Amino acid sequence: MSEYLLPLAVIGFLILLNALFVAAEFSIVAVPKTRLVQAAERGSQPARHVLRILSDADSQNRYLATAQIGITIASLGLGMYGEHTIADWLLHPLSSLGTLSEPLAHTLATILAIGLLTYMHVVLGEMVPKSLAIQYSEPTVLRLDSTMRFISRLFSPVIALLNGIGNLVVRAMGIPAAGAQARLFSPEELEYLVDESAEVGLMEPGEQLFIENIFDLRARTVGRIMTPRNHIVALPITATEAETLAFVCEERHSRYPVYENDLDEFVGMLHVKTLSRQQANRDRQPFNLRQLVRPVAYVPESLPLDQMLIRFRRERRQLVIVVDEYG
Repeated sequence: MSEYLLPLAVIGFLILLNALFVAAEFSIVAVPKTRLVQAAERGSQPARHVLRILSDADSQNRYLATAQIGITIASLGLGMYGEHTIADWLLHPLSSLGTLSEPLAHTLATILAIGLLTYMHVVLGEMVPKSLAIQYSEPTVLRLDSTMRFISRLFSPVIALLNGIGNLVVRAMGIPAAGAQARLFSPEELEYLVDESAEVGLMEPGEQLFIENIFDLRARTVGRIMTPRNHIVALPITATEAETLAFVCEERHSRYPVYENDLDEFVGMLHVKTLSRQQANRDRQPFNLRQLVRPVAYVPESLPLDQMLIRFRRERRQLVIVVDEYG
C-alpha cells in the first residue's frame, strides 16, 4: 500500500496546483473593483497590489500569462506522470483476468487511466475552483496574491516572451489591444446591472428608479427641470438691508437671483454666506445690495442635463438662469 502513497500525493498535488492557477485566473477577472477599493482603504496591501494590476493592461496580461503557464505546467505534469502511473496500476489486474492479450490490456489500461485523470482534472482541477473563484472572487484573489506575485517573478522571462509573441499575433490580426477601460461599464450595461439587481431583490424599487433617472439625464434638457418664471424666488436690486434680511429669513434658501425692474433683467445672485459676512463685519460700509451680488450665468433651455452637470462642476456653480431661444 505504501508504494501508492507517493504517486497519489504527486497526482493530488498537480491537481491542486492546477486548481490554484484556475482560481487565480477567474478571480482576477470576476472580482468587483469596488470591493478591492474598500479593502485597500482598510489597509489591505494585497488589495492595493491587485488594484494596481487591474489599472494597467500590461500587468493584467502578465498576471493571466502567469496563471496560464501554471495551468499548462500542472496539466502536462499530470498527464505525463499520472497517465503512466495509473496505467501501470491497472495493467496487472487487467492482465491477470486471462481474457485479454497483453497489448489489449495495456491499451485498455491506458484508456481507463486517461479517462480517470481527465475526470479528476476537469472536475477537481477546473470546474470546482472556477465556481469557487467566481463566487468568492475577492477573498480568492487576495489570498493568492503573494503566491502569484512570487510565481510571476520566477517565470518573468518566459512570461515576457509569451506576452511579446501574443501581442505580435494580436497586432498582426488587426485587433486593438484592450486597455484597463475594458473592465468599465457603459451606461447601457450599468442600466442592465441595475435591472438585474432589482429583479433578484438586491435593490429597492425606489433605488432602482433613482438610478435610472440619472441615466435619463442624457435625454432630458434644462427646460424640463427648471423653476418656472412665476415660481422664482428673487430679490429686487432696490431692496433695503431690512427688506433683504427679512426676505432671506422668510424664504430660507442659500442663493437668490437679484433682478432690476422685472424678472427679465437679472443682475446677479446673492449668496447668504456673502450677506452673513457683510453683516458680521463691524466696519462695514452702508448696505448696498448691488455690491453683494455675484455674476450669474445664462444657459439655453435646450441644454441637456448631463452637459449642465458638467458645466456646474467645471465652473463651480449652483444656480443659473435659463433662457429660451429668443434670450
